[in-house]
Parts: sequence; structure tokens; C-alpha cells
Amino acid sequence: GVLVLLAFPVLAAALFALEADRKFGAHIFDAANGGALLWQHLFWFFGHPEVYIIALPFFGIISEVIPVFSRKPMFGYIGLISATIAIAGLSVTVWAHHM
Repeated sequence: GVLVLLAFPVLAAALFALEADRKFGAHIFDAANGGALLWQHLFWFFGHPEVYIIALPFFGIISEVIPVFSRKPMFGYIGLISATIAIAGLSVTVWAHHM
């Protein structure tokens, strides 16, 4: 959902810039201009949320399946939803720890 809409356009823009760099000599990611660092930032802005794009659906599946089979309501459901939203928000803002 939201993470995909935030992360993938940045990756697409980085890949278009890389293609312009390779095909047309745009010098966007030129080492003299600090382009390698720019590429790393753009990649990790996608790469860090991508981990959660994969993991969060499984968290949701487990949090729905276990209460059904145990026939008990989930303890702390509101906390779980709040934590899921917080994980989604923080995953977009902490890409720099990979640098």
C-alpha cells in the first residue's frame, strides 16, 4: 500500500537517472559530483522500506489467523495496529542508517 507508493517511485527515478547516466552521459552519478553517495541514498530509500513491504503482510496474516484458530480475541489489537503503522512510518525515515 502506502510503502509501495513511497518507495518504488524513488527507485524508478534512480534507475531512470542511472540509464541517463549510462546512455547519454548525464554525469548524475559521477564520482566527482558525489554521485555514488546519491545513488546509495536513493537505493536505500527504497531498500529499507522494501524489507517491511515484504514482512508486514505476514504480520497481518498471523495476527488474523491465530485468533481464529484459538477462538480467542487477540490481546492488544489496537497496540498491534499502532505498531504496524509506526513501523511503516519509520521504515521510510531510517534509510540513512545503512550509510
